[in-house]
Amino acid sequence: MCRLRILVITAALACSSSIYADTADSVSAVRETRADTLRRYRNFLGEKCLDMGDAKRYYGWKRDVTYAGLPVVLSALVIKEGKRSFQPTSIVVTSNGKHEAENYLRFAPYALIAGLKVAGYEGRSDWPRLATSALASNVIMAATVSMAKRAFHETRPDNSDRHSFPSGHAATAFAAATVLHKEYGLTRSPWFSVGGYAVATGTSVLRVAHHRHWVSDVVAGAGIGILSAELGYFIGDLIYGNRGLQRLEQDAEQYAVRPSFVDIQMGVGMHSGTLHFDGIGGQGETVGLCTSTVAGAEEAYFFHENIGVGGMARVTLTPADLPSVAESYGDKAYIDDNIFTDTSLDAGLYASLPLGNSVSLGAKALCGIRLYDGISVMEDSPSPSELMNVKGGCAVNWVAGLSASWRYRDRFAWKIFADIDTSKCRYIYNRYPQASRGQDVEQAVSAETRKQMTYFTIGGAFSVRF
Repeated sequence: MCRLRILVITAALACSSSIYADTADSVSAVRETRADTLRRYRNFLGEKCLDMGDAKRYYGWKRDVTYAGLPVVLSALVIKEGKRSFQPTSIVVTSNGKHEAENYLRFAPYALIAGLKVAGYEGRSDWPRLATSALASNVIMAATVSMAKRAFHETRPDNSDRHSFPSGHAATAFAAATVLHKEYGLTRSPWFSVGGYAVATGTSVLRVAHHRHWVSDVVAGAGIGILSAELGYFIGDLIYGNRGLQRLEQDAEQYAVRPSFVDIQMGVGMHSGTLHFDGIGGQGETVGLCTSTVAGAEEAYFFHENIGVGGMARVTLTPADLPSVAESYGDKAYIDDNIFTDTSLDAGLYASLPLGNSVSLGAKALCGIRLYDGISVMEDSPSPSELMNVKGGCAVNWVAGLSASWRYRDRFAWKIFADIDTSKCRYIYNRYPQASRGQDVEQAVSAETRKQMTYFTIGGAFSVRF
């Protein structure tokens, strides 16, 4: 779990550094004045002024709404309906829930927007238009999440309440990321969009890692957040028309023929479901593995129109089902960490096949390393001690995948992907005596197994072309 928090913080700092560097360069450059903006818009419309009430609106439904959030929500409903086959059924005690960094991380894009505005770094909208669009986005998001929570009554993984589906944190984070994308990603630099969606993805992963949500909850929250922000901006455009616009979208460049990309991705990983350790008790010990939450970043540079090289970094969260905990310890134990947090780093070849101006197919073949984390069960006593754990190791990882991209702006695309990751890892199971029962009651035992872990991952990604 500590490794996961370090990865999320490192990714956030890296994105922040990229955004800061780009912002500093842009601030030092000559700013586009109001007159420049008006001149560009007149050229676009044919000598019509931004402030004319009868002028054709620059923004509208087609520019504001991409429908990208809709399939995300639908896929979350499918995952939710089928998750009885992979949800843990014997989590006996809740996690301690000490780490709630996502409570603050979800608002980071709003803090960045406010800081840039105060510093005089103009985005798409002036303050009144920005406030109206953001407020409308959050009202739609909050109302949708609230109604859905009341309708579904989904129990959280930590059993704290029945307000799990969908995730309000994920919805807030992705709404904020979409606002940042519209204000600065489309008008200034695509790295603002990459940073915003990276923070939103990190927020969602932390909600799963901290036992507050199932994977279907955060996927649904992501889709609701994106759709809410797009509808909120459409409402702002209906209210303001062309008033309050400070910058238009960046001019088209030759991104359509450059398949090089940076992705922020999230998906669901399916795999074989158990780890079995012989030599413990009469029939050995079995640890169930549930469907995984997968998040990561991917980048590829194409030196040819169809061939390129690149790499991918992913975090995979796999909840463990521990039926023996209840049988062996009853209410004398609590699960300190029941999620295997694996990290993979891979590199290799990429291929792209354009199918017109907006749609393209992709493929990849990668190789790298996979680091396997472990789980832990603690004794519930005044002086807690570890009762059992499962530790992973590291292994060579192989990845093959296919994808389809829809480019909805010159620089931006939404992508769906299907990957297969496979590696063979060693797991070690350790069980220790209960301190409260005395060391002479039972002896520590240990067992080892090697498991060929093959993940079939399907998901979606926000993609920036360069």
